[in-house]
Amino acid sequence: MIFSSVLYRKGLKSTQPDIEVLKKLRKDYANNASGLTLVSQVIAINFLKISEANQYWR
Repeated sequence: MIFSSVLYRKGLKSTQPDIEVLKKLRKDYANNASGLTLVSQVIAINFLKISEANQYWR
């Protein structure tokens, strides 16, 4: 569970790297479960594709 929350936070930071903008928008996205889920899903798909590609080249 700790690892997934770290990935989630890193994903949000990479989606919006400007900390001030991230803080301003937090009140909007903090209560938007579908938006947060979609960002997490995109990140998960990227990890999946990277792991598949790494296995392909072995």
